[in-house]
Amino acid sequence: MISDRSFGYGTSKAAQHIAAKNTAPVYFYEFGYSGNYSYAGFFDKKSYPRGSNVTHADETSYVLKVNGFSVYDNEEDRKMIKTMVNIWATFIKSG
Repeated sequence: MISDRSFGYGTSKAAQHIAAKNTAPVYFYEFGYSGNYSYAGFFDKKSYPRGSNVTHADETSYVLKVNGFSVYDNEEDRKMIKTMVNIWATFIKSG
């Protein structure tokens, strides 16, 4: 509920306002992959053990190298890196 109110609602309203003023399409994506590392787990390992939750900005470590996150240490996360880089690169190239 807090995430929906903090992120989902505000993001949705912002997109509606942008779409009302702009002719270009507005896109959303929701990252739902629960990998071995999470930003919340980095700060609170007891509440967010490895692979338990997806939190705000977790996808960043699958696109950019982030100090303290070794998402390269297992095959599943390496596959997600390839997927996320492909998604972002395709969007950059073609919209």
